[in-house]
Amino acid sequence: MTRELRLIPPQARRQMFVRRELLHSLEAYVAALTSRHLPVPPRLRDELSLQRALVPRARLIRRGSRKA
Repeated sequence: MTRELRLIPPQARRQMFVRRELLHSLEAYVAALTSRHLPVPPRLRDELSLQRALVPRARLIRRGSRKA
């Protein structure tokens, strides 16, 4: 952990965290629209696609998936 903290500057860690949170929010919003059989606006769909490409999937941790 200490080594990782030295490798990734604090601002970059915060940016990664914020991107993950944005991705979670966008996915939840799209899921809510889809569950109500509402169309997903093209700009929202494009933004979600862009954010998915920017966030590495291997490092993405879904909320609630951690075991206590």
